[in-house]
Amino acid sequence: MLKHKGKASSGEKVLVLGSQGFIGKNLIEALTASDFKVEGISSKDLDLTDPKSVVPLAEKMRGCDHLVMLSCLTPDKGKGTDVLMKNLFMAKHVCDALRESGKSLHVVYFSSDSVYSFEESLIHEGIQSSPIDLYGAMHRMRELMFLEVAAENLAIIRPTLVYGSGDSHNSYGPNRFRREAFKEKSITLFGEGEDTRAHIYIDDLVRLTILVLENNSVGTLNAAPDESITYGNLANLVSSCFEEKIEIKSKPRAADPNHRYFETSRCYEAFPGFKFTPLKEGVSKAHEMMQKNKD
Repeated sequence: MLKHKGKASSGEKVLVLGSQGFIGKNLIEALTASDFKVEGISSKDLDLTDPKSVVPLAEKMRGCDHLVMLSCLTPDKGKGTDVLMKNLFMAKHVCDALRESGKSLHVVYFSSDSVYSFEESLIHEGIQSSPIDLYGAMHRMRELMFLEVAAENLAIIRPTLVYGSGDSHNSYGPNRFRREAFKEKSITLFGEGEDTRAHIYIDDLVRLTILVLENNSVGTLNAAPDESITYGNLANLVSSCFEEKIEIKSKPRAADPNHRYFETSRCYEAFPGFKFTPLKEGVSKAHEMMQKNKD
């Protein structure tokens, strides 16, 4: 679980790597409105797969107090070994820059719940990580890389599936269902949508991250609510946001259904006043933002 090393001082600076992604943009916006100073770096600013990024990144780090590592090529960019190696090189160069900087930064690494095996249906931070694919293995390897260089000052956040307006990944779940319903007036499920998953609203993930920064928290935290839902019920929930009738379609599934639930006591122990947005409320908010932004 997380341990808090003390409150951050007003005006401390946060360096966010991956600032133009879905999570990064939302985090930058929230940090800008907080007591933190913030600087974002995107792939357009600095190519973290390039060894030449180490020196300029180290220089940036010397002027900061916290580092948030979001930079990652997600599965929609590819699932093979080429993407795996690019992600590992990114982490290597960030770790090299941490050493080069000579500064003991508070580091927040964004991992994923994909580090857990689906043989475990009830997930908590005490379960041993056992990834079953390259994406999960990559995140576990990057966790270990950051533990080697910043163990005393490292927070690892393992989000479950993130949803909200503005997401570019369009992965199977609320974001894709909402867009399908809006554009095609239908939602397509694998099988009957029997699989069970938890989903975290983007605003909740950002609030948790800021709490970690404010408290200089270290350790591991699953960013996931204790509310899980089948994809079939989720499709019905999304379709209920639309006035017109949305058709629920089915296509053959490639594997047997699996289920994932989260035990969240460690999150509430770390942040007693924190509450996750109920899925129905979050889906409704995302729908309203979609209509407003034409997302």
